[in-house]
Amino acid sequence: MRSICFFVFLLLAGGSAQAASGFECVKTQCENKGRACVETLYVSYNACTKTARAKCETVPLAEKFECLRSGLRPCALTRNEEQAACLADARACYQTCAPFQGKQTRYWCVADTRLGATATFCEANPGASPFEQCTKAFDKAAEITGSMTCEPL
Repeated sequence: MRSICFFVFLLLAGGSAQAASGFECVKTQCENKGRACVETLYVSYNACTKTARAKCETVPLAEKFECLRSGLRPCALTRNEEQAACLADARACYQTCAPFQGKQTRYWCVADTRLGATATFCEANPGASPFEQCTKAFDKAAEITGSMTCEPL
């Protein structure tokens, strides 16, 4: 009797592993980690830019442009490097969730919203605009207010 129960348990566990593959897996296993990565890097980026701008407040007007350029450039470079690392992690996690069903194209989207920068995975039918699909994937309360990128996975 125990061996039958164990066998049934293995069958059920195998079935749930199959259900956890594909895009559902991406949403449950990868999205929160990726979103946290992006949100954390933007907190750092915003603090960096605020500090750089504050330093340039007292600079004479003729020197302000150069002050801002030299102060904001490291912030942007660091943000770009960290965002690339977040994308690489998102892609790596995405690959662990294969196989994927259907012919949809999948994206990792990062957007500036009313609530701050955030990220999500989305999928679109071939030929459809990834920006339209990813806009729908973001929380309606977030309201995209700035730029948005959608990187294919």
